[in-house]
Amino acid sequence: MWTLQSRIFSGAKEPTVSAIEFLKRQHREVEQLFEQLKVSDDDRERLHLLGNLAETLTLHSALEERRFYPLCQELGLVDDVRRSLEEHGEMKRLISRMLQLKRRDPSLMPTVERLQERVEAHVEEEETSLFPQVKAAADDAVLDRLGEQMESDAPALLDEDLLEGDADQPSP
Repeated sequence: MWTLQSRIFSGAKEPTVSAIEFLKRQHREVEQLFEQLKVSDDDRERLHLLGNLAETLTLHSALEERRFYPLCQELGLVDDVRRSLEEHGEMKRLISRMLQLKRRDPSLMPTVERLQERVEAHVEEEETSLFPQVKAAADDAVLDRLGEQMESDAPALLDEDLLEGDADQPSP
């Protein structure tokens, strides 16, 4: 199964995917993590899944903010970027809250559920509105290069404090 982390750590090289396809793959990975969390009743596994979820979401957000949203702004999608950045801020707050809670805290799973609701709404908006607009306005070669850049940026971003690094966000 393809996962961002498995590609980063294995050094595997696959054919170039566009930025949009790259982001959609990350969306599917996050969906799988949420599903695994729902069915897990093992504290250790749940803790591992929560860590993977937090890391995957924050990495995904950073890649969008540093690479994809600047392209969206260049294409005139400033309001969409502003809304997406607001949603990212809300998701980062929920991730931070989730990471501060103890694994047996009764508010942990409700926090995860709120995060999942926010993520699902964000993904729905991106995949039904933003991505089609970008695909229609941007050249395929540009999207392919951007996909390569995002994939090559990912390993270095794993070494950063992704919940803190809002200074690099594009300003709408």
